[in-house]
Amino acid sequence: MRIEEAFNSSYSLVRLNSDTLMFDTDVGNSYQILFDEHESDNGGLEVEVVFNFIDPITMMPYRKFEGDVMMKKDNPMKIFSTVAKATQDYVRKKQPDIIAFTGRNQLGSVYERMVRRLFNLPNYRLSVKKGSMDTYFIFDRIR
Repeated sequence: MRIEEAFNSSYSLVRLNSDTLMFDTDVGNSYQILFDEHESDNGGLEVEVVFNFIDPITMMPYRKFEGDVMMKKDNPMKIFSTVAKATQDYVRKKQPDIIAFTGRNQLGSVYERMVRRLFNLPNYRLSVKKGSMDTYFIFDRIR
């Protein structure tokens, strides 16, 4: 599969409830996308996009080793493309003031490249902040 094809493909999403989606990869791993909404400081809508690997034994979201699993067994470009597509759909419907998500620093440079390549969010400005363990991606709506 060429890189461009991988970026333009995504997995089928299943809606679990109003703010949670799930998808299965080609190798059978399951992932969850959660849009955690809350009120921003200025009274608008702020959302954190939480992306989790689903532990196959407990069927519970499990974040600790998701990067290792994703990078070794799954197609990370197709996974990121799926998360980006779900986020773009969410933004079109809800138009939040702030969209934020976190990536582990072990994959920070991969996350950042994927975010810049895949998250095409018109009218939003991206800022990237690196912490000691995580990289924070924040999209602010341009007014």
